Amino acid sequence: MTYAIGDIHGCHVALNTLLAQLNPITDDLLICLGDYIDRGPDSRGVVETLLKLKRTHNLIHLIGNHEVFLGKALRSDADREFFLGDLVGGTPTQNSYGKSLADIPEEHLQFLLEYSRLYYETDTHIFVHGGLLPDKPLSEQSVETLTFTRFPLEAPHYSGKTMVCGHTIQGDYPKKSGEHGICIDTGAGKGGWVTVLEVETGICHQANEEGEYRKLDANMEVTGGFSYITREE
Repeated sequence: MTYAIGDIHGCHVALNTLLAQLNPITDDLLICLGDYIDRGPDSRGVVETLLKLKRTHNLIHLIGNHEVFLGKALRSDADREFFLGDLVGGTPTQNSYGKSLADIPEEHLQFLLEYSRLYYETDTHIFVHGGLLPDKPLSEQSVETLTFTRFPLEAPHYSGKTMVCGHTIQGDYPKKSGEHGICIDTGAGKGGWVTVLEVETGICHQANEEGEYRKLDANMEVTGGFSYITREE
């Protein structure tokens, strides 16, 4: 199975809830779409969990615009002030690591900034954080386009492949752009859900920071009811 994991934004309880429900095996492909940090309470825990998962599973991780903001914040005072402000929500990230951004371990910075991909492509799908230009190959798309473009797509990508993205909050449920795009950012870090898409089936799994879980069918109707995972103290 191929799982696309939407924006997490420091929501460690939600991430753990989903992993407990999905129980991915080593043959599964896990594609994280970026925005692992900011807004939510435990960015450090999220990165630590993903690093552990990367050691044991086939995990691809993309860079999101919030990781781009972090990279800039580490290089200039003005960008750091912007990063720590309410718009980006970087202060909870800093607090989860210590007293300053300098407390972020090198292994975590490498995961977030150096080893993250801008996109991932399969025979049928293109995975990006933000979006893409429909008339250009992926190799010619800019960092800004791939990480900051807002959903929906203005037109299908010329490759004919379906784009899967995050970045643009869709409310409680993922939304489609015809048959050529789907956005699975459902408001994690702002009281919403972390969403995981089963790419082959269209089924979605969602969890929030209260440990609440639900399952959606391909039409985004709730089919799995609600269940709760014990919240870690």
